[in-house]
Amino acid sequence: MLYKSVLKEIPPIPMDKVKVGKYLYMGVSQIVDTKKCGKVLVVDVHRRKMPKETLYRFFSDGNSFQIYDVQKDEWKQSKMQSVLSGRSYTGWYGFVSTEYRIAASAETISMLKKHIKCENRQFEEITAILDNYISGIFEERNVRARDNKMLRVEQRMNMYPDLPEDLGDYLKNEVFEKYLFMSKLEKGIKPAICSSCGKKIKLPKGTKHRTITTCPKCGQKAVAFESRYIDSIKEKASVCIANRVDNQLLLRWLNAYGSWYLSEKSGKYMFSFTKTEYFRTMYLFEKGQERILHFDFKYVYPFGIYWREQRNWNRDDLSYVYSRNLEEIFGKKYYNVDLQQELSENTQPLHFVKILDNLKNLPPTEYLVKMGMYRLASELDPDEMKPGKDFGEILGVNPQYKKLYCEHNISLIEHNIIQASNQWVNEEDFLKMRRLRPNSHQAAVICNMLQNMSFKRFVNYFSKQRKIYPRNNFEQLLTWYNDYIGMSKSMGVDLSNKSVRFPKDIKAAHDRVVAEFKIVEDEILNEQMRQATERLYNGLTEYQNGDYAIVFPKTRNDFIVEGQSLSHCVGTQEKYFKNHIEGTYMIFFVRKAEEIEKPFVTMEIDMRRLVIQQIYGYGDKRPAQPVINFANKFLRLLKNENVAVGRVS
Repeated sequence: MLYKSVLKEIPPIPMDKVKVGKYLYMGVSQIVDTKKCGKVLVVDVHRRKMPKETLYRFFSDGNSFQIYDVQKDEWKQSKMQSVLSGRSYTGWYGFVSTEYRIAASAETISMLKKHIKCENRQFEEITAILDNYISGIFEERNVRARDNKMLRVEQRMNMYPDLPEDLGDYLKNEVFEKYLFMSKLEKGIKPAICSSCGKKIKLPKGTKHRTITTCPKCGQKAVAFESRYIDSIKEKASVCIANRVDNQLLLRWLNAYGSWYLSEKSGKYMFSFTKTEYFRTMYLFEKGQERILHFDFKYVYPFGIYWREQRNWNRDDLSYVYSRNLEEIFGKKYYNVDLQQELSENTQPLHFVKILDNLKNLPPTEYLVKMGMYRLASELDPDEMKPGKDFGEILGVNPQYKKLYCEHNISLIEHNIIQASNQWVNEEDFLKMRRLRPNSHQAAVICNMLQNMSFKRFVNYFSKQRKIYPRNNFEQLLTWYNDYIGMSKSMGVDLSNKSVRFPKDIKAAHDRVVAEFKIVEDEILNEQMRQATERLYNGLTEYQNGDYAIVFPKTRNDFIVEGQSLSHCVGTQEKYFKNHIEGTYMIFFVRKAEEIEKPFVTMEIDMRRLVIQQIYGYGDKRPAQPVINFANKFLRLLKNENVAVGRVS
């Protein structure tokens, strides 16, 4: 082991008097036998030019190393090239810049190779030899650190018990859809078997595939499903499972995939599932303090798939909560709530960590859970949950909504939309909105729209549009509508008529108004260009000299044609047109004199400094030198004649 106090006492080694070329540094070495550190290889690096002095000292016992900066009185743990250059160097250790090479005698090089590990025995220069050795030490340290880290993670992961034996039954009966598997029509009825109770039932002749109905035997809601399509059932759900081991709370999240098949042996419909764990959280009490550790299961190059610790990242996914062991883990009461009883009645995914935290920190959460509003209890933040003891005070909505909220376990997104409505939301309209399945971003758009339309109008209109365009997502429908309204207002369209404000086919109306808006927009832009022309060009005429000419753009369309013809962005990026009519950065077309109408080269001039900002031909290629010379002549014309072409003071 190397002790710095001992190393400092080793006397410096004088510089060798040998011819070694024009290197800036000289290295000398010796083996020193110390009582505390054992045999130590010492390499002193001297400056060869005035003032000649010792700069760095390298020490190694063959297993570790230390570098001492003599001038700064500092110890360093880095590559020698990094020490000499003053900046981090992570490149290939065989390459050393000439200015950082250290000269040495053949005896010194031989001593280094003999007493330290050098993977490449062909190195004949001190910096390369030492950096090769240091890289090896760093690699060994990294491997040890990685192995120790993986061992610690493995020990943590071994704390988790096996998954519940009844996980399949839980998924089948409490998470995934229930089915009534229908056979071929027999004597005017549809024979079927319920996936929940397994009993044979008879369904009416007209029962359609994927119709939601109820099993007459067990009363469970189920999907009528043609058995010949059974292979198409692919269920997926995220599930959170809690465990407690040695009083440590362990949470795990997994993706479960369910399917059904008809057993040839028994003739029964059988459920099967696969699962993939992807995240774990541990609440550990160590030395009287709680530590929260997070791990995700992912591929890490080049080591493969394994559990990896994630610092300060709590992934509380929206997931179903395995509720059958919650009493064992949290007791009969967790902050006055029987979690097992309450969450066994929940049929929707929750943020489990959030609901635990809210029960602990926000007393109103207890009320929400006991009233069956599990989603809100797991999604509301403290600033969204008002103090109070009843429904209206806590959520800030009409108390008469209580039944709707309790029966349908409303989510935070749905709650925000209801709050934004200026009119009463009945159950029928709410269910229409739920079938649209808005996400948080869409909810913000909807809340804004509800300032100018009723909730009923909103759900009825977009439900109809959803039927017209079932393959387009809800986001697209909202975008079409908002674009349609925005462009119509810009053109001064009277939207007071309902048939205009709510067109029967939103996509057709959107496409029509886009075309009309472009015509109007082009007229506006061309008018802006016309009004700016006299000020911009200030009486200057188009310029020609020899083989080339300057042409001024006169309409917005000139920019588009130029950009499309020369395959660059002067026509598509609005900034070029706006800068041009403002007179800050102006666009000029360079043309061949014999083909004056054909786009050739585009030039942008900074009119404040009168310098060429950009000049490009087809595909943003720099034009030939004669074209550059011509452009500079035009620029000199502007300067010499002091022409204030669009100039901004």
